[in-house]
Amino acid sequence: MKQFKNIIVLDIEFVSSKKWNQPFQVSMFGYRLKGNQLVKINEFDIYISLKPGVHLNKYALNVTGISETYLKKEGLYYKEAALQIINYLLCFNIEDTLIIGWAPANDKRMLDILLNDGEQLIDISVFNFFDLNKSYNKFKGYELNRGVSLQTACEDYGLSDVKFHNSYNDALSTAKLLARMLEEHGSYETLYEVINRKVKYVKKREN
Repeated sequence: MKQFKNIIVLDIEFVSSKKWNQPFQVSMFGYRLKGNQLVKINEFDIYISLKPGVHLNKYALNVTGISETYLKKEGLYYKEAALQIINYLLCFNIEDTLIIGWAPANDKRMLDILLNDGEQLIDISVFNFFDLNKSYNKFKGYELNRGVSLQTACEDYGLSDVKFHNSYNDALSTAKLLARMLEEHGSYETLYEVINRKVKYVKKREN
């Protein structure tokens, strides 16, 4: 069974519409996985300037609290952001690193858009991605792909010192939830059993 030594917890805030798709905040926390414990290595958090013609929608403005004015002031240019992300990811040995998110399909898509805008800088399929929502579903007895909010999962595990709704807070909350799952269930139950798909998911009865 493949063993992972490093964990990167990822979350991305983005704006998406028929006209454009653009990330505007990318956050990552790097850890060394030692048994059932996470040892923090570093963290990464950047804002990205919006491309000309791209605007934040009401959802992005209201939920994250990040404004276009703030992104214009603090955000990196698109290519600079992409290079910083690549440099961060390549600090880790790709083969023994697991990138974890909460329902990270859109995060993965946005990462691909950011890193391969116009030209392919890096093939993100070389990275190992993992959805922690699936582990939560396993422990709760839900169907594999059931969508549950990160906030609900954190509450179920008794985490009160967590914040949400921008990528830094969401990534940090996901990391805290992962640490609690590892503590309660162990790395095999939390990660490897799901990765190797040796677990059967049973739909929980609704009362």
